[in-house]
Amino acid sequence: MTRRFEFARDQVLATIEAGPVQYAALAGTMSDSARAQLRAIIDELTGQGLIRLIQLDRFPHYVTTDWVMPDELRLQLIEGKCRRTLDGCLIWTGYIDPRRGPMVRFGPDGPPTAARRVVWTIKRGPLGLQQTVRAGCDEPACVAYEHMKLGTRADKSRGRSLTPLTKLRIAIGVKR
Repeated sequence: MTRRFEFARDQVLATIEAGPVQYAALAGTMSDSARAQLRAIIDELTGQGLIRLIQLDRFPHYVTTDWVMPDELRLQLIEGKCRRTLDGCLIWTGYIDPRRGPMVRFGPDGPPTAARRVVWTIKRGPLGLQQTVRAGCDEPACVAYEHMKLGTRADKSRGRSLTPLTKLRIAIGVKR
């Protein structure tokens, strides 16, 4: 006995409106005829500008055109790219910028953003331009909110070792 799949345009749109959904989850089957029917509906909805295709954690998902990623999903994506240690650190396994720390990108077109800054903004609110968030523990790749410290850009440079060029400029200034 074969099961017959029928897709209604309104049903597909309602499923996509409920939240991000992958094509395979929409189809629910590997049947070529069912997927062809669903593809026609998705192409129609995309052509009308009702839905769009986005990337969530490098996987394609369909969402409505006016969908905005909620903060809870942003936190889940960040935590999904981390591993937890015994001392409570969330160690970032993605790209780490030498100057800005762990970096996250939401979608292929999204700009790279400091992961700690995203977590702090979601949990506590926006930061000022001169404010920075750094790890309070000894692990530079930690993005755990409980381990974050708020500071300024001046705090970040304080205590940093001087480069040979900076030492040279200081010596020239003292000599004058």
